[in-house]
Amino acid sequence: MKKIIILVSIALSIISCEELDVDIQNLEKTNFTLTTNTDQETLLINQSIELNLSITIEEPVTEELNFSMKYFDTGVEGKLSINGVEYAQGEIINNISNGIMSLNYLGTSIGAGNLTFQVTASNEITKEIIVPITVNETDFEFTVLFDKEKNYINESTPFSIDIKTKGTENLTYKVYFKNVEGEVKLDSEDQEILQNREFNLSEGITFGEYEGTKAQDTDIEFIAEASNGVVKSKVINFETLLTDFEVVMTPDPLSVPYRWDLSFTYFIKRPDNLKQEIEYYLHITSVGLGDLMYIIDGSEDHIPQGFEWNIGNRISNGGLLKQLGMVSPRKGVVTFHFRDSNGATYEKSINVDYYDY
Repeated sequence: MKKIIILVSIALSIISCEELDVDIQNLEKTNFTLTTNTDQETLLINQSIELNLSITIEEPVTEELNFSMKYFDTGVEGKLSINGVEYAQGEIINNISNGIMSLNYLGTSIGAGNLTFQVTASNEITKEIIVPITVNETDFEFTVLFDKEKNYINESTPFSIDIKTKGTENLTYKVYFKNVEGEVKLDSEDQEILQNREFNLSEGITFGEYEGTKAQDTDIEFIAEASNGVVKSKVINFETLLTDFEVVMTPDPLSVPYRWDLSFTYFIKRPDNLKQEIEYYLHITSVGLGDLMYIIDGSEDHIPQGFEWNIGNRISNGGLLKQLGMVSPRKGVVTFHFRDSNGATYEKSINVDYYDY
């Protein structure tokens, strides 16, 4: 009887072992997921970014895992480092554990492509994740500010240019302006700079003054080109005005016995706060008065009508209006045509009566 019991026990043990061997062989490999904290990255050349790579072991866990990794970059070039240790693309990085791993990627050339991270577990399961990446040129911010939106011709308007480099690359800049007739003078330069003529600037704020040399309502465009080829522009809405003026003349009308000369005075009302010196010019025309000439006080010159004369920078003065040739009673109109050295004009017509007495 004992022999039978022993034989049965041995048989059951053998069957149990065979079933255990079958269960072990049918166990599935432990799987894992691979994720990053970003879907896409953009950086500047020679600038680095931090990427977090997360390895999460999935249930059920049937074995202990360790991991290795390698990376590839396509369309871009750069350097990958982990904890300060740099790795080449395709190089196997061992002894990686599950969890979050911080990676540093430095873009060394301009381009757009992908970073591919390939992680292999010790059970030979491999996962990969792709991060699109773009490496751009070193960029910069370009700002131009004018103190005013309009000013008179040949009057100075202060302005500033602000250049801020975005990135680690050392850049120099060439700047010019266009579309207008004018001059720029920088605080750091003695010479005037005309349109389409380049001047060199560095990063930071530069102050200067702009003078329009022609009356115009045209946008000023400033263009800055960095030494790496990046170009930025800034359009300034600015109007250059003529130095318009008015003239008050007395008396009005003019009346005198025909054998006498007519006396007149003028007062030029010019724009306020002009810093420039302006000269004025005068000529006269008439209707119904025959040939005339005029003399400006302080001058001995007799100026026939139709001829322009420089009356200087005085804004008030007087003069005489004379008949030429055979004088006689006449009625008509004389027109005083004023012009300033910037091209602004003003006309004043006055009725004249050379009456008989």
